Amino acid sequence: MEYSKINPRVIFISIVCMILLIAVSGREGASQSILKTFDIKRSYTERAELSVSNGYLLMETLTQNWENSSWINDWRYVYSYSGNNNCCEKLGQVWDFAVWLDDWKASYSYDGSNNCCGELGQTWDSSMCMWMNDWKYISSYNANSNLIEKIAQTWWDTYWWNDWRIVITYDENDNAIERLRQTWDGLIWINDWKWTCSYNASDQMLEELEQFWDGSTWVNNMKWTYSYDGNSNLAEMLGEFWNVMVWGKRWKVTYSYDTSNNRIEEFGQRWSDSNWLNVWRGEFIYDLDNNLVQSVEQLWINSDWENYWRSINIYESITAVRETEESNRTYQLSDNYPDPFNPKTTIPYTLPQPSDVKIEVFNLLGQKVLTLIDSKKEAGDHSVNFDGSGLSSGVYLYRIQARGSESSSEQVFVDSKKMVLMK
Repeated sequence: MEYSKINPRVIFISIVCMILLIAVSGREGASQSILKTFDIKRSYTERAELSVSNGYLLMETLTQNWENSSWINDWRYVYSYSGNNNCCEKLGQVWDFAVWLDDWKASYSYDGSNNCCGELGQTWDSSMCMWMNDWKYISSYNANSNLIEKIAQTWWDTYWWNDWRIVITYDENDNAIERLRQTWDGLIWINDWKWTCSYNASDQMLEELEQFWDGSTWVNNMKWTYSYDGNSNLAEMLGEFWNVMVWGKRWKVTYSYDTSNNRIEEFGQRWSDSNWLNVWRGEFIYDLDNNLVQSVEQLWINSDWENYWRSINIYESITAVRETEESNRTYQLSDNYPDPFNPKTTIPYTLPQPSDVKIEVFNLLGQKVLTLIDSKKEAGDHSVNFDGSGLSSGVYLYRIQARGSESSSEQVFVDSKKMVLMK
C-alpha cells in the first residue's frame, strides 16, 4: 500500500521541475526541502508503477535530452521481475554516444506480503569489473502493509553507515498523517524534517505542512494545498513558503486528464509580482491499455514552449513475459546479490524442469561450509538465502548440482560461482 492516497503518477519530470521552480524563485534554502519531499513521494510510488494492474510490466525506460533540435539518448533503465511480478532489479545504463554502459543497479527484496523490505544500490566499477555497494534502504511495514519506517544507509569501505530514516504515522483509515525524517549523528537519530498531512472525508489529502527542526522546535518552511476535480483526480497543487509571519505564494501545478482519468498534462507556474508566470509543462501519452508510454517536459523560454527532456516506456504483458521466460528457460546459476555482501546474500537459480537440487558453499580451500539446499524443486525461477554471520571475510564459492527428476537422462547440471563476504 502506498503511503498516500493521492498517487499522482509522480515521475522524474516532477522532481526536475520543482528544482527549476525553486531556482527561478530565488529561495535557495527550500530547494533541499522540496527535493526531499518529492523524492520520498517518488520512491514510494515508483515500484507500484512497474507492475501495473492491467496485466503489463514496465520493462524499459529510455530518457533523452533535447539538443540541437533532436532527441539525444541520456539514460536507460531496464527492469527484471520475480515470479511474483515483483521488480527484483533495476539496471541503470548511461549512453556514451555509441553503446549503453552499465552505471548502477538497484536490487529489491520482498517480505511474504510482497512488500519491498530491502533495496540495495550498487555502482559499476569498470576498473575492477564488479559491482560495488553504494547505498541501501531497509523498510518496515505494519499489519496493513503500510510503510512505517524506511532507513537509508551508505556503504563506507567495509561497513554500512546509517544516513537518514523516515518514520510514518497513519490514521484509522490508513492515511499517512505524519512523516518524520531524522538523520544519524553516530549515536542517535536527530530530527531533521517533518511533514504533517490532513485529509477530507473521502481520504483525499487536502494539506501538507513541511517543517524543519532548528534544534529546539519545529519551524514552518512550506505548505502544499491540494484540490480535486469531480472524478477525484488531483487538479491543482499550490505551494507556499513561510515568510516569518505569513504564508506567501511561490508556485502551483495544475493537472488535466483524459476520459480514462489518465493524467495528460502538468502545468507549472511561479508567483511573481502578483502574477502567475509560466515555467514548465509536462505532456503524457498513453497506449490503448492505459500504459504511460511517453512523457515530455518543456520549458517556457522567450514566450514559447521548448522541448527539454522526455522519457519513453516499453511494456510487455505479464503473460508474454512468462511465456518467453518459460520457452527460453534452461538450467542456470545466477550471480548472487548483493555482492560483496554482509552478512546475507541471495543466490538465484533456474530449473527448466522439476529437478533434484543441491546447492553448497565452499571456502577457497575446497572445504564445504554449508549445504543450502538438498531437495526436489519444481521448474521455474528460484532463490536461496545465505547468511555468513559466522564466517570471516573472504571469497567463497557456491555450487549447484541439479538433475531432472522426471528425465531418463543421468546427466547432471553443475556450475559454481564466486561471492565476496566483506565485513
